[in-house]
Amino acid sequence: MFARRFAAPVRFLLFTLAFGISYALLPLYSWDQNTYFLHGLARAGYGLLRQDWLAGTTDPVPVFSLVVSLSYPISERLFYLYQFAILGVYLLGLTVIALKLFPVPTGARTRVTFMVLVLAIHSSVGHAVSVKLLGFDALRPLHEGLAAHDVIGPVFQPSAFAAFLILSVALFLSRRPILAVFSLGIAATVHPVYLLSGAALTVGYVVSLYRDERKVRKPFVVGVVALALVLPIVIYVLRSFSATSDDLMARALDILVNVRLPHHADPRVWFGAQSVVQVALVVAGLLIARRTRLFPIMLVTLLVGASLTLVQLLTGNLWLALISPWRVSVVLVPTSTACVLAWLIERFSQHLARHSALWLGATAALLAVLVIGGIVSMKRKFDARRNDPATPMMMFVREAKSPREVYLIPVELQDFRLTTGAPTFVDFKSHPYRDREVVAWYDRVQAARLFFGVDTMDCALLHELARQGGVTHVVSPAGRFGRSCEGLEACYDDGRYIVYRLRNRLISHP
Repeated sequence: MFARRFAAPVRFLLFTLAFGISYALLPLYSWDQNTYFLHGLARAGYGLLRQDWLAGTTDPVPVFSLVVSLSYPISERLFYLYQFAILGVYLLGLTVIALKLFPVPTGARTRVTFMVLVLAIHSSVGHAVSVKLLGFDALRPLHEGLAAHDVIGPVFQPSAFAAFLILSVALFLSRRPILAVFSLGIAATVHPVYLLSGAALTVGYVVSLYRDERKVRKPFVVGVVALALVLPIVIYVLRSFSATSDDLMARALDILVNVRLPHHADPRVWFGAQSVVQVALVVAGLLIARRTRLFPIMLVTLLVGASLTLVQLLTGNLWLALISPWRVSVVLVPTSTACVLAWLIERFSQHLARHSALWLGATAALLAVLVIGGIVSMKRKFDARRNDPATPMMMFVREAKSPREVYLIPVELQDFRLTTGAPTFVDFKSHPYRDREVVAWYDRVQAARLFFGVDTMDCALLHELARQGGVTHVVSPAGRFGRSCEGLEACYDDGRYIVYRLRNRLISHP
């Protein structure tokens, strides 16, 4: 009895572990962590980041930053643990959706098959094999949102909390509507960009509840609870990111949409063959779910996203582009994939049951390949970080930095700030969201690009950056400049990167 009671939770925990390994997580600090970890690490006393100008800008994800600031002093390994947990939430949500959609595959064998297939679609092995055989990644459209919006991703970051949107759908299908909106509240509070997706799902829940019961009370309560849960983060966003002036807001939106985030925010950039496949997948999911409680939820969410996308396309509204109404696809795409997988398993379950030994063996072998491949992929990723040509230079800065120093770096060197813990003049990856801060960030980007865009150092510009931006050090690829400025001395040179120090911040033309 004891073993039977705990068999399912233990099996699921093992699959969560296998999911994280097969997905092949990236090392800290990578990818969007360079942007979203800054405020939390600065508050936790990481390096000298409290002195970084970007750490003083308005925090777009205050709850996530709180988690980072509380966790870092305990152990950085917690961030890996959190991502494993989020992968488990995501896997649980998809599995419950599949089982609620098709009650036939309820045995352990079919649940295991579904979870292994989910792992395969997301795995590093699956993506590598797809590229090798087809010349392109055919699996990414099955779990990624439109416009390259990640649903979970290989690092712990705010966007990974889309997993709680998936879990919310699963909870609603399990007839737990209040818990479902609580899950929506978690996603939207951690990453406010999910407010629209949460609102669309809430409307879908309200419509579904009214269709089931033909009474107003329960749908009304669900809607009120959902609003109450997200009201604090809505107030924070409205107060923190309201327009300083119409001109500043217009310029900031143009920078974010057309310069920094066109791959997410401009349909002319991101729409392509993958988007067509994803739209077709969502349509297939709707057809499969058409006689279930999932259908009105998916349909309402699709209509909200599609209608606002159409408005953006017709008007070219930059504010709407930044909100990215097509981001509701982070719910629709993986949910549709779960529908298709569940439908396939239901269709073939009886045939596979007649060959249960072969079925079990093939499933176990596939799982082993995914896990081993994930281990190999993770090792390569961690080795690539260690072997990055910039790593020795960043380790030097990490150890040598002192208070009141500011490093001017090439804007593409996005890992520098968090790897070193040193205040950085600017990089292109990490940016603020408040209008006047966005404009100031872009002015810095242009100045840095101007400085590194010539063969000879612009000493007058460097003097200005030292005076206005507090620059005390310059990090340059070796051989980038034919000559440097007076007042500069090389304090590090490994043949790949040179770190210059400004003596007394006095610079003149040589």
